[in-house]
Amino acid sequence: MTGKAPNLKIYVDSIIRKHPSETFYCHTHQHIWHNIEPYKENSYVGKMTLQEIFLFCSRRGNKSKPFNEWWQRKTLNRHVDSFFKKEKNIDFTSLPTSNDGGRYMKLASVVELLRDLPIRNQMSIIQTDKVLEVHPGGTRLTLKDFYLDPVPVFLYSYEPIDFLEKITRDNIEILNPESAVHVYSQEELSQDVITVEPPTERYGIQEFANYGGTKYIKTDNEITVDSKLIFLKKEGEWIINPNFNGCT
Repeated sequence: MTGKAPNLKIYVDSIIRKHPSETFYCHTHQHIWHNIEPYKENSYVGKMTLQEIFLFCSRRGNKSKPFNEWWQRKTLNRHVDSFFKKEKNIDFTSLPTSNDGGRYMKLASVVELLRDLPIRNQMSIIQTDKVLEVHPGGTRLTLKDFYLDPVPVFLYSYEPIDFLEKITRDNIEILNPESAVHVYSQEELSQDVITVEPPTERYGIQEFANYGGTKYIKTDNEITVDSKLIFLKKEGEWIINPNFNGCT
């Protein structure tokens, strides 16, 4: 994991918001299998919709409390409010690279995801006896009411799971071969935990020279990016334009 140190105030028992003990970079499915095989008894793979992932993560009792509190900070409304907190017209080409990139990152990432559908890279979920976490994939959950197709999922769980397949050498074909297997070995864990992270592009102002959208304009009920209507306000909540297809 790169960037700023993670905020652990919400996820006191967080695992994947800390640095992994080991990271194995993979270039083929055989590499992935070699690094997952020692942990195969707790590893599952398959496809779920974003809505199904959200419901699973939010309905697991006490383990879901940090996820649900985290989600309240990651809604589309919060991303919009943060992005436009000072102005209603934002032109990336006029922003210095030293600007507060974090303020623009999440909404810019959502826009980039919308412009690059379908979702091809897997999301990674862990479930221990204390916590349930999603990483990578949290930003993609913002699309849960818009993007309805199943996406690849890797899940590492202390508890048996019956809606995904136990991982095997054959079914890992669903995962991106250019991935990293992270191993977390922490004193408070009864056993090691792994995640499988696909190659992730960096979106937003940090690399705005390569960013596809530059001009954001917000009115009371609409947000356009480069003259394309992407977000609408409906019943007081910001939603993704149901008619947006990435190229209209």
